[in-house]
Amino acid sequence: MLRIRATVDASGVLRTLTADGHAGLAARGQDPACAAASVLLLTAARTIEASAGFVVGGQTERPGSLQLEVVSRDGDVIEYGRGITDMLLKGVGELAAEYPDHVRLTISKETEEKTQNGT
Repeated sequence: MLRIRATVDASGVLRTLTADGHAGLAARGQDPACAAASVLLLTAARTIEASAGFVVGGQTERPGSLQLEVVSRDGDVIEYGRGITDMLLKGVGELAAEYPDHVRLTISKETEEKTQNGT
Protein backbone atom coordinates (compact mmCIF):
# COMPACT_ATOMS: atom_id res chain seq x y z
CA MET A 1 0.00 0.00 0.00
CA LEU A 2 1.24 3.46 -0.91
CA ARG A 3 0.46 5.79 2.00
CA ILE A 4 0.52 9.53 1.42
CA ARG A 5 -0.03 11.97 4.27
CA ALA A 6 -0.37 15.72 3.90
CA THR A 7 -0.84 18.47 6.44
CA VAL A 8 -2.29 21.75 5.23
CA ASP A 9 -1.98 24.98 7.22
CA ALA A 10 -4.84 27.32 8.11
CA SER A 11 -4.40 29.16 4.79
CA GLY A 12 -4.74 25.97 2.75
CA VAL A 13 -1.03 25.72 1.92
CA LEU A 14 0.92 22.48 2.20
CA ARG A 15 2.84 22.22 5.47
CA THR A 16 4.07 18.59 5.46
CA LEU A 17 4.03 15.77 2.97
CA THR A 18 5.11 12.18 3.48
CA ALA A 19 4.82 9.19 1.22
CA ASP A 20 5.90 5.65 1.86
CA GLY A 21 5.29 2.26 0.36
CA HIS A 22 4.45 0.67 -2.94
CA ALA A 23 1.02 0.47 -4.55
CA GLY A 24 1.57 -3.16 -5.49
CA LEU A 25 -0.21 -3.14 -8.86
CA ALA A 26 2.92 -4.27 -10.68
CA ALA A 27 6.62 -4.79 -10.08
CA ARG A 28 8.66 -1.85 -8.84
CA GLY A 29 9.50 0.42 -11.71
CA GLN A 30 6.46 -0.74 -13.69
CA ASP A 31 3.57 0.22 -11.41
CA PRO A 32 1.29 2.87 -12.97
CA ALA A 33 -0.08 4.07 -9.61
CA CYS A 34 3.41 4.52 -8.19
CA ALA A 35 4.54 6.31 -11.34
CA ALA A 36 1.58 8.70 -11.21
CA ALA A 37 2.11 9.38 -7.51
CA SER A 38 5.82 9.98 -8.05
CA VAL A 39 5.16 12.55 -10.76
CA LEU A 40 2.61 14.41 -8.65
CA LEU A 41 4.62 14.33 -5.42
CA LEU A 42 8.01 15.18 -6.87
CA THR A 43 6.64 17.94 -9.09
CA ALA A 44 4.86 19.59 -6.16
CA ALA A 45 7.86 19.19 -3.85
CA ARG A 46 10.36 20.52 -6.38
CA THR A 47 8.09 23.40 -7.39
CA ILE A 48 7.72 24.52 -3.78
CA GLU A 49 11.42 24.01 -3.10
CA ALA A 50 12.42 26.13 -6.10
CA SER A 51 9.94 28.93 -5.36
CA ALA A 52 11.03 32.14 -3.72
CA GLY A 53 9.23 32.71 -0.45
CA PHE A 54 9.35 29.10 0.77
CA VAL A 55 11.88 27.47 3.08
CA VAL A 56 11.62 23.69 2.92
CA GLY A 57 13.33 20.66 4.37
CA GLY A 58 12.99 17.00 3.68
CA GLN A 59 14.50 13.90 2.22
CA THR A 60 14.00 10.84 0.10
CA GLU A 61 15.62 8.10 2.15
CA ARG A 62 14.98 5.37 -0.40
CA PRO A 63 12.83 4.68 -3.45
CA GLY A 64 9.18 4.88 -2.46
CA SER A 65 9.83 7.33 0.37
CA LEU A 66 9.43 11.11 0.51
CA GLN A 67 9.38 13.58 3.39
CA LEU A 68 8.83 17.30 2.87
CA GLU A 69 8.23 20.07 5.38
CA VAL A 70 7.49 23.67 4.58
CA VAL A 71 9.49 25.21 7.41
CA SER A 72 8.31 28.74 6.65
CA ARG A 73 6.78 30.78 3.90
CA ASP A 74 6.26 34.45 3.16
CA GLY A 75 2.74 35.84 3.31
CA ASP A 76 2.79 36.90 -0.33
CA VAL A 77 3.00 33.31 -1.62
CA ILE A 78 -0.26 32.06 -0.06
CA GLU A 79 -2.23 31.96 -3.33
CA TYR A 80 0.64 30.35 -5.21
CA GLY A 81 1.15 27.77 -2.45
CA ARG A 82 -2.57 27.08 -2.27
CA GLY A 83 -2.61 26.42 -6.02
CA ILE A 84 0.23 23.89 -5.77
CA THR A 85 -1.45 22.26 -2.77
CA ASP A 86 -4.84 22.04 -4.49
CA MET A 87 -3.30 20.48 -7.61
CA LEU A 88 -1.34 17.96 -5.56
CA LEU A 89 -4.22 16.90 -3.32
CA LYS A 90 -6.73 16.72 -6.17
CA GLY A 91 -4.35 14.57 -8.24
CA VAL A 92 -3.44 12.22 -5.39
CA GLY A 93 -7.09 12.11 -4.31
CA GLU A 94 -8.13 11.00 -7.78
CA LEU A 95 -5.38 8.37 -7.74
CA ALA A 96 -6.55 7.06 -4.35
CA ALA A 97 -10.15 6.94 -5.59
CA GLU A 98 -9.10 4.97 -8.67
CA TYR A 99 -6.94 2.52 -6.69
CA PRO A 100 -8.50 2.45 -3.19
CA ASP A 101 -6.88 -0.87 -2.25
CA HIS A 102 -3.44 0.37 -3.26
CA VAL A 103 -3.18 4.11 -2.53
CA ARG A 104 -4.28 5.88 0.65
CA LEU A 105 -4.32 9.65 1.12
CA THR A 106 -4.71 11.20 4.56
CA ILE A 107 -5.08 14.97 4.87
CA SER A 108 -4.78 16.84 8.17
CA LYS A 109 -5.51 20.52 8.67
CA GLU A 110 -3.71 22.80 11.10
CA THR A 111 -6.03 25.13 12.93
CA GLU A 112 -3.58 27.94 13.51
CA GLU A 113 -1.14 29.66 11.21
CA LYS A 114 2.34 28.27 11.95
CA THR A 115 4.17 28.66 8.66
CA GLN A 116 3.83 32.33 7.92
CA ASN A 117 6.75 34.65 8.64
CA GLY A 118 6.21 38.03 10.14
CA THR A 119 2.47 37.88 10.83
